[in-house]
Amino acid sequence: MARSSYALAAAAGLFVLPFCHSRGTNDQVNNPNIPYGSFNNPSAYVRPKWRYWIPDASVDPVDVTNDFAEAAAQGAGGMELFGYYLYGGTNPAYPAYVPTDWAEYGWGTDARKTKAANDNNMIIDFALGAGYGGAGVPSQYDDLNLQQDIQPFYGTGPLISASTGLVISEGVGNVASVLATSSLTEVTHQVNAQGHISLSFPNASGTHYILSAFYLIFTHEREQIGPLDINSNTFAAKAGVPQSQPASFRNNGSNVWDHFSVGGAQVAINYWNKYLFTDTTKKLLKKVGNYVWEDSIEYFPRYAWWTTHLPKVFQQKHGYSINKYLPIIVRGQVGFVNNVKVPLYNTDQADTGLSYLEDYRQTLTDMYSIYLQTMGDWANSLGLQYSAQPSYGAPLDMLANIPSVNAPESETLGFSQDIDGFIDGFRQFSGPANLAGKRVISSETGAYQGIAYSETIPNLLWDVKRAFAGGVNTHVFHGYPYSGYYPNTTWPGFAGFDFEYCEMHGPRQPAWDFYGEFLNYTARNQWVLQTGIPKVDVAFYLKAVSYYFGASYSPTDVQAAGYTYEYLSPDNFALPTAHVANKELAPDRQAFRALIVRVNDTMTVDGATSIARYAQRGLPVVFAGGVPTLFWGNNATGAAYVNKTLRSIRSLKNVHTVPFAGLAASLANIGVVPRTQVSANGTWHSQWREDTANAMTYMVDKKVELDELEALSEKDLWCRDLDAWTGEITPITVFTETKTSITIPLTIAGNQTVVIGIKHGKAVGACTAAAPPNAVSVSAVSASTYSVKSTTGLAPITLGPWNLTIEAWSPPADLYAFNGSTVKTNTSYTLDTLVPWRHIPNTNLTNVSGRGYYTTTLLWPPAGKGNVAGAIIDLGSIVHFARVYVNGALVPPLDPVLARADIGAYLKKGTNKVEIVVATTLINVISPFWDEQRTSGGGTTFYGIGYLGPSPIQDYGLIYQVVVKPYKTVVYNK
Repeated sequence: MARSSYALAAAAGLFVLPFCHSRGTNDQVNNPNIPYGSFNNPSAYVRPKWRYWIPDASVDPVDVTNDFAEAAAQGAGGMELFGYYLYGGTNPAYPAYVPTDWAEYGWGTDARKTKAANDNNMIIDFALGAGYGGAGVPSQYDDLNLQQDIQPFYGTGPLISASTGLVISEGVGNVASVLATSSLTEVTHQVNAQGHISLSFPNASGTHYILSAFYLIFTHEREQIGPLDINSNTFAAKAGVPQSQPASFRNNGSNVWDHFSVGGAQVAINYWNKYLFTDTTKKLLKKVGNYVWEDSIEYFPRYAWWTTHLPKVFQQKHGYSINKYLPIIVRGQVGFVNNVKVPLYNTDQADTGLSYLEDYRQTLTDMYSIYLQTMGDWANSLGLQYSAQPSYGAPLDMLANIPSVNAPESETLGFSQDIDGFIDGFRQFSGPANLAGKRVISSETGAYQGIAYSETIPNLLWDVKRAFAGGVNTHVFHGYPYSGYYPNTTWPGFAGFDFEYCEMHGPRQPAWDFYGEFLNYTARNQWVLQTGIPKVDVAFYLKAVSYYFGASYSPTDVQAAGYTYEYLSPDNFALPTAHVANKELAPDRQAFRALIVRVNDTMTVDGATSIARYAQRGLPVVFAGGVPTLFWGNNATGAAYVNKTLRSIRSLKNVHTVPFAGLAASLANIGVVPRTQVSANGTWHSQWREDTANAMTYMVDKKVELDELEALSEKDLWCRDLDAWTGEITPITVFTETKTSITIPLTIAGNQTVVIGIKHGKAVGACTAAAPPNAVSVSAVSASTYSVKSTTGLAPITLGPWNLTIEAWSPPADLYAFNGSTVKTNTSYTLDTLVPWRHIPNTNLTNVSGRGYYTTTLLWPPAGKGNVAGAIIDLGSIVHFARVYVNGALVPPLDPVLARADIGAYLKKGTNKVEIVVATTLINVISPFWDEQRTSGGGTTFYGIGYLGPSPIQDYGLIYQVVVKPYKTVVYNK
């Protein structure tokens, strides 16, 4: 969307965007109701977006409008609006000061309405609430649909359960006591009206009996604190200005609602419908809106995740009461609650009572799914869609819940930063989403702890590319802070998370004017990865409710052999697309060629039933390491059924029991082959998408190699190289073709990507099986000849000397006298050889950030080489951003990983002017006054996690010698 909305971001006003258009509610892979644009110029609907942080409703609407214009100018497709409000004001890590009166400018108030008319052709997502997750709205304190909890032993709310049990082994410290399962007895009905109970216990061999009581309480978790909280110093954020007495609950902050019930969803729905949505606003949202959005689950109970109807639903689903097992349930919350110390109890069963905990977590998963569907139905009724980061953060089956969201969103911060685990985590997320036909699988991308103002674009692209490889196809970059004035804030402007997390993108960054290059690169890859339907080679079975952000399958052999894979929960088998035809699972979606079930997988009744049905219909089923015996939940009859069912299919010829090690070899032995095979020393990660006319594969590599890509397909196909940096599409003329495959030699650097399009039809022009040595490029001249640009016999030219002008970006003398401007000063230097700025002799540039303008000349053609046709310029790798001009003409964007470009078209005979512009991060200039940095009065010391100093000083400028490599053109006969 083009402009923001207080009603949507800070809930205090409205920006009208009359020329924007929403997606509507159809956002599945089949016939989405959106314009895609082209590969060269994707539409706003497929482009990356920014998470946009608005401090509170006091912000200047002109500055908000300018921020949207800036983001649009650099190629963003939209904004994910978020009312920041000091991240809720509750976190002791961010002890800032509230600089405005939140009785007037709090979330959900009626501060004012403002219109902004200019159209930036963007789209908008908006958070359901303010603070840290968008999961709370203003509400009455005694609303029964707010977040719930259960308190052991004594509470002020209704009694849920009383039970007794015999302790047969006393625990010490973090070691749980053991309860005799046969002794567990519910005695709730024996509690009288005064709350008293009289009990007697039989003699038994144990240490003692316990009486457990659990009461319903409300967490009153604050998503955004209000004036009463601020005035009473209840939370971390303090009053920077006097806070007025709230006129009503609407002016006193926001509370987290219950996320496991329809009633909880209605708390948010009713507030928006009653106080924020007028008929005019609803019509406006249908024009400009995209997603109603929630962040990950970051609102934790003290004892256990709970909702009023959980005992009833539990009984219906599992056939027994949860009540007497609540001591076991509370023990199982460790790691998912606010670390309140409670007695720890296990049972004397082999699984220590895990089966009861699994049934509890499954019940929560199912109830959360209903909540998600309720929110989605409401969003759809408005002509919008619902997006959320589902499940993770709570003990839920994330894979089961993903299909319940219109546009599920993941994140790079929460997922493992180990490369293989990082990608594997996204595979777990994308499997259910693709099976459910979600066109958009998004990621909140680029948040890292401790590197504020030092995140480089190559590092950000590291996340982007690996998330793509894991199945993500849309990025929401973290983040773009409001750029206008905000009280008690120093240069270079308002910053989220008190500088703990990166990054503060936007016009404050010296490289901002260059961002369009990497955003267009990302957009073009998203265009590819949102086109058609993803096809995946194999599926791994995975049932889990404590999501682990890492590799579920840690061996690398399957990846190394070129297989693509995703994960599915048995809960996903209920989707209508999860059927078998032509020996493939989900033929209309991923078309998996095999289902892998590992010996340590946990089985469910429905999962075993589905696996047997798939096997009977011809799908190859692979038991890796043996047939699993672990069963999910407390159901002895179900466990016996699972064991019998899985063993009954082992005799089928398409069911294979293989060793756990060497899984890739086993797949090959049974005839399951990958769609894309790579012969290489490096590790390649690929994605394959296809529609009725085209197939496209996206690949990212880890190291520099000359590798071969083999795409298995029928004959008579036309291959094209889709360059995501330039937007150019060119035929591939170097390949070999058989009846079943096409093999293409590729040379790319580590962390580079390539997109290859394959289309039915004869190749245009000639083709050759191999390129000659030192070939820069090969192109068809006719059906029988092809042209090669070759550097053979031509010496490279190292450019220099250089004239360098550094435009230093510096703060004003008074750090608080910030009105959006930066002091810029120029200094010039002559360099015989290129070195980082801080190593230029006789200078003091260590703490200088900004832009560098390099100029040199090139005499062309080289002496004695009059037959040269052109040249490649090579900058090596780029620290952050760089642009090249030759004779005043801008060279197409450079891949920062291997910054090379053909400049033949720009060269002239004689002296040629070569200019290179680089831009830096801000960390070097900020480092000397890091401890003086303030945002809303908060600084860089974090309570609870200690002091985070500035990131290390970075090397700025051109740090490798720039080389020009002449080439000649040679024509060969086929």
